[in-house]
Amino acid sequence: MTNELSRVTNVVQGLFQQMDQWPVAILLFVSLIIVAFGCRSTQMFPNRFIPITLLVLGIALNMSLGEMQPKARSPLLILACRGLFIAFVAIAFDSTVIKKLYKRFPFLTGRNGNGTTPPFKPEDEDKTTL
Repeated sequence: MTNELSRVTNVVQGLFQQMDQWPVAILLFVSLIIVAFGCRSTQMFPNRFIPITLLVLGIALNMSLGEMQPKARSPLLILACRGLFIAFVAIAFDSTVIKKLYKRFPFLTGRNGNGTTPPFKPEDEDKTTL
């Protein structure tokens, strides 16, 4: 048991060491895809808000994590534009490639195997608020 646990921790540690080598753009892209997957898998978050959420997160995360070039004329604007571009690529990837996965595996979208949604209904939420 401890051998398997140490092997798993070594694999996870190796993955994190490899991720330290990745550029910020790839980390941002992967994180935006994960956020889109998480938003799409919950029924409480409407799918129409996923693109704007990814755009805002892409800009904000790239402005906070991106490498600023101080010699540039307006480095924050450059970082914001790069984050916007990465978010557009993530939205396009989500709407083309990932949607094919959702069609093939419907349980990824938070739906039951027969295509019905879980018992949560948005109108139930309005009745609980004062």
